[in-house]
Amino acid sequence: MDSRWFVAAKKALALAQPWCADAADVAANARLALEAGIAATAVGSFAFAQARAQVGLLVSASACLHDAHEASAADFQRSLRALDASGASLDAVLDTLGRTAVDPALAVDPGSPRTLKDLTDATVVDDLKAQLRRAIDRFTQAHLSHAADLVALDTELDELSTQANELDTNRDVSNKADNFDPVAEACGQQVAVEDHAHAMGDLLESLAHHYDQCSQALVGSRADLGDHVANTHDSGIIQVLHDDAGQVDGVVSEIRERFDHIRFAHDAIHDFLLAATDRYDLAVIVLRSVSTFQPVLDDHLYRAHKFADAVADYFVRRDALLDELDSLVDYFARFAHAYDALVLEIVRRVNSQARMDRVVQDALDKLKFIHDEELNARHTFYAKNGDFLPSDLWPGLADPPVGYEIIAHEAASLPELSKSTIELAKKRFMNNI
Repeated sequence: MDSRWFVAAKKALALAQPWCADAADVAANARLALEAGIAATAVGSFAFAQARAQVGLLVSASACLHDAHEASAADFQRSLRALDASGASLDAVLDTLGRTAVDPALAVDPGSPRTLKDLTDATVVDDLKAQLRRAIDRFTQAHLSHAADLVALDTELDELSTQANELDTNRDVSNKADNFDPVAEACGQQVAVEDHAHAMGDLLESLAHHYDQCSQALVGSRADLGDHVANTHDSGIIQVLHDDAGQVDGVVSEIRERFDHIRFAHDAIHDFLLAATDRYDLAVIVLRSVSTFQPVLDDHLYRAHKFADAVADYFVRRDALLDELDSLVDYFARFAHAYDALVLEIVRRVNSQARMDRVVQDALDKLKFIHDEELNARHTFYAKNGDFLPSDLWPGLADPPVGYEIIAHEAASLPELSKSTIELAKKRFMNNI
């Protein structure tokens, strides 16, 4: 037998044995890493779900605060439109009062008001407008303060959301597609490890068997060097050894390649463990951040509550002031209408006074006619019969007729309004009926 076969077999066995021993250790380590990775994945998935749910609740709470903030802003804008409408009505009625001149006949003195607006209390209007401005300013300040608080809340939530999003982006170290299952992949790698380890064991066993055969053949060939029958008998074994010797290098190379595959699969499983552990650790970090965020959220909720109180206070105040504003508009409108009614009342009284004057004058004229007629009749009677009647027969014979007077109980002093005042009052009064 060629002694080089024995040397090659021994060398191959010396190379293969450490790789196979290491492969067994690596396979055992891979198994432990897989089990730890699966456990970390299970716990991490639960922690991940909890972290995402908690962050989702915080985001929902923030969205509710934003919705309430925007709703209050929309209500505020509608309230401003209502105030603008009432303010425009007030300005319009004040403008009407300013354009309605007070007839000079109604002036008490030269310094009397020249328009109806001069008769209004400007401080009432100015005070009401000032109260409205203060109410609007308080709401605006509260709104801006709350908006700034929401910006701060968004910034703080963005940090949490970024951490939560990292839970998705770090699902596996390979950054594979969404349908990639790292557990299944790691289990597959473990199967490969065990398959390669088993194959390495078989290959190592074949190398050991070849080495034993070479060793036995080498010893036998030296002992039976002169025995031609034994040499002939061993010729079949020699051929087998010859054939096996040609495959030794290939077996060693395959063992080496399988060991490399085991190391690669082990590294993949270890990476899976690291990824699962990192994801769990990140989820724990997010959960801790959520926990520490609770007091911060409470502060934001408190400020949101204060803002809601400010909004409610504004609308209560706004409603009261708006009622006052509408009442003032109604009062000024009625004042303008009452002035026109006053002008027409004066005209009516003047006309009524004129009618009474005509009746009185007519009565006086009739009484004077009767009185004069009676006086003439008495004079005629006295002229014909007076000289023949003694004076003491009826002392009242020479008395004049009864006289009558019509006396007004009150002095009827009515202002003399201009025709333009009367015509404008009639026109405005009829338009406002």
